[in-house]
Amino acid sequence: MASLVAAVTLAGPQAQATEGAAATAASAAPLPTVVWPPPEPERYDPVLQISEIVANSPNYDGTDAFEYVEVRNASDGALAWDDFRIRYVYPLADLNPISTVEWPTTTQDIVLAPGATLVLWIRSEATRGLSVADFNAAYGTALVEGETLGMVDASGLSNSVMRGFEILTDSGIQAARAYYNEDGNADAAHLAGVQYAPTEDAGGINAREGLAAPSPGVAATHADAALIATAPQGREPRLRDESPTQFTPGTTLDLEAWANDDGLLHSVEIEVWNNRDTAPVRHSLTKDEIGKFRFHLSGADTVGRESLHLPLHGDGGQPSAPRTRDHRDTCTRTRGLAHRRRTQRSAARR
Repeated sequence: MASLVAAVTLAGPQAQATEGAAATAASAAPLPTVVWPPPEPERYDPVLQISEIVANSPNYDGTDAFEYVEVRNASDGALAWDDFRIRYVYPLADLNPISTVEWPTTTQDIVLAPGATLVLWIRSEATRGLSVADFNAAYGTALVEGETLGMVDASGLSNSVMRGFEILTDSGIQAARAYYNEDGNADAAHLAGVQYAPTEDAGGINAREGLAAPSPGVAATHADAALIATAPQGREPRLRDESPTQFTPGTTLDLEAWANDDGLLHSVEIEVWNNRDTAPVRHSLTKDEIGKFRFHLSGADTVGRESLHLPLHGDGGQPSAPRTRDHRDTCTRTRGLAHRRRTQRSAARR
């Protein structure tokens, strides 16, 4: 989980592509002592947990205006919320999700101290004009955006059927999950907060404890919970890029990679620039159902380009400080042009 440059090398001859043909990928040297696909991380404690959900809130203009999810840093180290994400869960009766919807947090650079709570205000199109002062007035609180309060763009919470939330790292590893309206409980029929017990299970479910008056920022049911010890510093995240090393301008390019860590893999990002657009742009990647990280470039992204620079970045998190965005474990591969020019065939890779 250290932040060092990952030891990844690439090998294999450059492919010679005929005009209009797809380029052949060069091979990547295998990572030492790593099995691909990677196993689950050795340790992925529920460092962030759900302590309260309010699905039926005070109204504004006929709609629930102050719905929220309260999350708590259950670890003994500071955590950057930018390293995590929240999803709304549509579950079956056995609690397995049918589908999930990611709701983005628009407030950035929030850092949760050990044991601290963050209230995520779920705001729909109808309520986005309301202010932090309005939220605090509704509950008699003094929350501060960017410190104890974060804004989430969403479509609102269902009051009639079972739904839930899950917290994941930015790379897609689940930390915790909680449900409301479960087992016939009409949680959202009341102007109340659903309270949840702490959990020690990796990727565990915060069990419902009951209803109480909404208390954003308090996490009353977690008051006596011991903090989870931060995992000791381990190795840096391992990255393996299985994407093509050449491309044909004007055609699509699909990038694939594996990443794993001996602890909680906080994030995997790809940085994109080329010989025409030289300012790097970062994109967060989330693993798919088999554990791969994927990124798609359209033909418009490759047309007229002679080289594409697409380094991968993996972050295992810092145990005692928010992550630094310019200090990552990195696997870099540059895709070279693979097409016939008027007088010569060129395949460039730097």
